[in-house]
Amino acid sequence: MPEREPGFEPRVADRRVGIYYADYVDRARHDGESQVVRYANRWRMEKADPSLSLSPPKRPIVYHIEHTTPIRYRRWVRDGILPWNKAFEQVGIVDAIVVLQQDARSGAYMDRDPEDSRWSFVRWTNSRMGFAIGPVHFHPDTGEIYEADIVMDEGFISSYAAQHLETELASAAMSTLHPELVGWLAGNPSWDPRVRLASPDDRPAVIALAQAMAAAGTAGALALGDAPATMLPQVWRPHASFSGAGPWSCRVQPGLSGSVASVRLAMELGLIGNWAPAADHDNDAERDDDEPTESLLDGLPESFVGPLLRDVVMHEVGHTMGLMHNWKGSAQYEFAEINSVGFKGNQSLLGTVMDYAPANLVVEQGELIQGDYAAIDIGPYDMWAIEWNYTDGDPKEVVARAAEPGLGFMAEDGQFSPDPQAKVWDLGANSLDHAEATIAFVEHARSRFLETAIEDGESWQKARRIWGLLLGKQMRAISEAANWVGGAHITKFFKGDATGTDPVTPVAVEEQRRALSFIVDQAFRDEAFGINPGLLRKLGSDNWYDDGFSDDHDWPIHDSVLGMQASALTMLMNPTRLRRVQDNELRTDEGADALTVPELLAVVREAVWASVKRSDRKFTNRDPMISSIERNCQDEHLSRLVDLATGMSWPGASGHDLQALARQELRLIGEQIKDSASDRALDAYSGAHLADVVERITRSLEAAYLRND
Repeated sequence: MPEREPGFEPRVADRRVGIYYADYVDRARHDGESQVVRYANRWRMEKADPSLSLSPPKRPIVYHIEHTTPIRYRRWVRDGILPWNKAFEQVGIVDAIVVLQQDARSGAYMDRDPEDSRWSFVRWTNSRMGFAIGPVHFHPDTGEIYEADIVMDEGFISSYAAQHLETELASAAMSTLHPELVGWLAGNPSWDPRVRLASPDDRPAVIALAQAMAAAGTAGALALGDAPATMLPQVWRPHASFSGAGPWSCRVQPGLSGSVASVRLAMELGLIGNWAPAADHDNDAERDDDEPTESLLDGLPESFVGPLLRDVVMHEVGHTMGLMHNWKGSAQYEFAEINSVGFKGNQSLLGTVMDYAPANLVVEQGELIQGDYAAIDIGPYDMWAIEWNYTDGDPKEVVARAAEPGLGFMAEDGQFSPDPQAKVWDLGANSLDHAEATIAFVEHARSRFLETAIEDGESWQKARRIWGLLLGKQMRAISEAANWVGGAHITKFFKGDATGTDPVTPVAVEEQRRALSFIVDQAFRDEAFGINPGLLRKLGSDNWYDDGFSDDHDWPIHDSVLGMQASALTMLMNPTRLRRVQDNELRTDEGADALTVPELLAVVREAVWASVKRSDRKFTNRDPMISSIERNCQDEHLSRLVDLATGMSWPGASGHDLQALARQELRLIGEQIKDSASDRALDAYSGAHLADVVERITRSLEAAYLRND
């Protein structure tokens, strides 16, 4: 670490802005008493000529693009670095950032070693891990940045889907759950998405690991490299690595690989077209206007993969400028707005590149067009944060604008907050619109992929992989919607900031009901999964003897669907969610409408038990009153209510209300069965199922409260 140079004035960090900081215990300035002062991390950026309104810097920030970066991607990497110059221009510094291309053939800058801390590099690796990180070195006493690197790995570009299906499903389900639930889920494995979405053979190991990690803490989770898929670190406790804040913590790989996989599928479905190999462009002058003109880079259209790479680089450069993650960036514009003719290509779809946003991919319909796939520039928050961090003027005047539209900030803590606009891998001011667009894509793909995405001579294993990808996208959409139920918008404004917004404001009740209805439609209806016999017969597996029989030859459809339904029930019926719903009742003005816990439970019950109704139809075992998928879901829901009704350990003050309400829900289900099934013959499946349900309800309501935890 270099010696602390004189002349650099540390800047005390402000939590409204979102700048990484160094913790410095400054005793001398506080009369001998230790006090932690958080100094914002920033480069020493000074005008070469202070008399000029726009001056070059005394010492620019220089990034070298490593020679290992493929030539086809170099311009996109450069274009991800230079946009930050416009942010420095607003504080009077032009060309604050300079980009140099290291080149082995010409020898340019080859004497500069990326491992030498005197030089900042954009490095390109080939580990097939698909990550991007931005490690920064700064002086611990002042926060002055003296060197930074950006490390890119090509894996997210070349992979079809970098994660196993179980990992994607469990990651999506767990991303909505607060860390306080981790230990509780470990003690209640039948409620745990990590367990329910794991293959049956892996479940005992998942349960044991979950319990061990709940006792050992996050450090134990990070060492589980050989754990089952649903227990990968980012799944067991989402974003656990962010507990020690720092730009080196950036983890964009899971969402990026999913985005790449989705676009590859969209190409095969014919939703994205008009491309040609790069070599074919030698004769562009002879082409007809209708012929393809776009290059494919590593099998992906350049119009997609280039902007995606640029977006990732802009994000990592932002870290090296001192900026934290900001999960509110994707909520700047409405989803329909960013996919409109006037918006596309004219402004960036994010308020900040410091968010994690999925590729913007839509099925065009009505006025909804395919907008830009990724952010095309830095956003208003990025400009504002750089102005605060690097202005020579009073930063208090800059931070006074914190309440302006587009400048909202919430870092890693937002992922576990009740704010539905402060989440990762969502898009749009109301992410329910994005969730609906995701389902539109899923439904379109399911209707076509067997015919269009699998060519003659290809294995049916590809159908299995695509089907898993679509289930993962469906789970993501359900998870996205769950954030709105019991949600509250959170702001970090101070008293006196120019805003009338309270720091905690319940989500509008109509949006909570819309989200609840969406989850019901996408998780608790047979039709939501697009199942048909012709499809299921084609979900084969290319098992090789020496692979250890990693996949079932036939798809375990009931286990997959029930795992998703059980996870959706956990998203809605968990201690944190129901506590937030109940707390919002008190935050809502007297006499105003609000979503209540009884309403939430009633909506779920009515959806799950909808097939139990009066009917004059004749049912058979091949045409049952209640389908096998519905029976499984009803049994799962019943088990949850029985757990609650018989004294299940439930953290928080809502436990008593939940127990009483669960017993009432059981009574209502029993009455519904009695009303619908009396005096008529049922198929054997439905008759046995309902008889068992009635007996379980009767015994549960009669049971003493035997559990004491």
